[in-house]
Amino acid sequence: MDGDRPYRRSLRLCVAPVPADRVSHRQAYASVGGARPRHAVAGAIDAERRFLQLRRPADGQTDRVDPTDPDHARAGRAGAVAGRSGDHRRAPAGAVAVRASWAAVPDRSPAGGAGEADTGAGPGRAGRDGGGAPDPHPESIGADTAPDHHRGHRPDHGNCSMTKKASGASATRSFEIDAPSLRAGLKDVGDIVEKRTTIPLLSNVLMTVSPTALVLSGTDLDSWGERHVTLDGDADPMRITVHAGTLAKIADKLTASDRVRLALTDGKLTVSAGRSRFTLPTLPADDFPNAPDKAWDSEFEIPAINLGAALSTVAFATSTDETRYYLGGVLVHAQHGDLRFAATDGHRLARGIVALPDGAATLPDIIVPSKVVKVLTTLLGRYEGQVTVRACSSAVAFEIGETTLQAKVIDGTFPDYARVIPTQYDGLLKVDRETLVAAVNRVTTVSSDKVRAVKLSIRHDAIALSVSSPEHGTGDEEIPCEWSGSPLTIGFNSRYLLEIMAHMTAIEVEATFTDPKGPVLWRDREGSPATFVIMPMQV
Repeated sequence: MDGDRPYRRSLRLCVAPVPADRVSHRQAYASVGGARPRHAVAGAIDAERRFLQLRRPADGQTDRVDPTDPDHARAGRAGAVAGRSGDHRRAPAGAVAVRASWAAVPDRSPAGGAGEADTGAGPGRAGRDGGGAPDPHPESIGADTAPDHHRGHRPDHGNCSMTKKASGASATRSFEIDAPSLRAGLKDVGDIVEKRTTIPLLSNVLMTVSPTALVLSGTDLDSWGERHVTLDGDADPMRITVHAGTLAKIADKLTASDRVRLALTDGKLTVSAGRSRFTLPTLPADDFPNAPDKAWDSEFEIPAINLGAALSTVAFATSTDETRYYLGGVLVHAQHGDLRFAATDGHRLARGIVALPDGAATLPDIIVPSKVVKVLTTLLGRYEGQVTVRACSSAVAFEIGETTLQAKVIDGTFPDYARVIPTQYDGLLKVDRETLVAAVNRVTTVSSDKVRAVKLSIRHDAIALSVSSPEHGTGDEEIPCEWSGSPLTIGFNSRYLLEIMAHMTAIEVEATFTDPKGPVLWRDREGSPATFVIMPMQV
C-alpha cells in the first residue's frame, strides 16, 4: 500500500428496502463526489439499515462496519442499482443490493463527515453545502466502475445476510415411489392417452404431487383417466406433464424392488432408480385439459365382475365404420327390470343382461365408445369390489377403486336391436361348442381373405361343414349334433361365427333357425343372459 494512503478493505454492501422519500437522486449523486457512474444510482440509503461485510486481506476475518466512521457512513448512504441506460430515474429507490470496492483512499478529517450518518449528507454534498470539505478522491460505488487498481480483492459473498439468487435458477422438487406402484398407475391411465396426436400435450400424463399422494391423469379430450397413488408423506408439491409412453416404458423395465426418485429441476424431470438415470422434458401443466363437471342423472353401484363380464361379452360386436358412428360403442340402458348391454355392426349382434342395481332405474340410454369400453374392461379385470357408475345424457363416469374414468358418450340414436332377435324358430340345433370350433378352424385352412364363408349342411344327427376356395381348394368335415327341424343348408362368415363361440361358456350351445336367409340366434341355453345373433351369408 502507499505510505500516505492506508489500504481500506474491500467490502460488500447488502441493502435492506428503504422508502424512496428518504433521499433524493441529487443527494445520491452528491454522495459519490458528484460523478455520474456508468450504472445509474437509485438513491442514498442511511447507514442504520444496511449490513456491510468487510474482508481483511491479511487474515480474512470479517468485521461489522462502524456507522460513525465517515467513510463507512458514506458507503452506507450510497445505494446503487446497475442500469445500462444510465438514467437514474428508471432505477428504483429502494430494495437494492450494492457491491462496493474501496481502495487507496486517504484518511479524512472527522470534521468533514462527522455525524453525517444521521443527517443523510455525504462528504461531497457537505463540502458544497458548508458541512465539510469536498472529497478529493471521489470513488465509484459500482464494482464495474471502480478503477482497476481498486479491484485487487473480491468481496465476500458468503457472509452477507441477504443473498441474490442466480438468475433463472429454480429449486429442485422431488418425490419417491416404488416401481410397482408407478407402473400400475401409468397402466391405468396410459390407454386413455393418445398415441398419435398433433397436440403434444395430449401425449403426456399429468402428475399432480402432494406430500401424501400422486395423481396421474391422462386424456384424449373425449375421455379422462385419473389414478391416485399413496406416497410416504414427504413429497414436494408440484404439477408437471411428461410423455406418458416414455415414462411407462421406463417403469416397465424397472425391477419390483426398485425405489424410484423423480426430481423436477428447470423444466426437466429426472427419473432415478438404482444406477439408472433418465432425464425427460416436460410441458406446462396449466394447459392440461381437465374433465368437465357434470350434473349426473343416475348413480349406482355394481360388482366389478358383473360389469366387466357384460361389457366383454358384447364389445367385440361394435362397428368400426365411421359413417355409422352410432354403432361404434356399447348401448347401456335399463329395460324390463334389467340392466342391458348391446352392440352391433349390422352383421352380428351381442346382448348381455345383468340384474338392475339400486339407483339404476333412472339411467338414460347411453352409448359408451368402444375405446372406453376396452379401457374399462381392462381396469375391471384387475379389480375386485364394487364400481360406482354415474351417468347423464352426455357423459358417464366409473369409479374403480383408486381409478376414475370419465368419458363423453356417443351423441346418436342406437337402433332398436330387439326387432332383429328371433322370438320364433323352425328348427333348434344343439352342438358341442368346442367340437364345432375345432371343425370350423380346420376346414377354413383352405379359405382365403376374400372367401371366409363356411357352409353348414344340417341333418338330423350331423353337421357337414365345407369350405371352397378357387385358389386353395376345398375342405370338408362332419361333426355330430342334435337337430329338430328339416334339413337345412346355410352359410356364415367363419370369423363372426368363431367370435360368437369364443364368448359363449356352455359345453353344449344352442342355435335357432327360421330359414336360410333369416337371422340365427345363438345362446348357451334358453334364458341365458348372453344372446348372439348372426346374419347368414350366401354360399
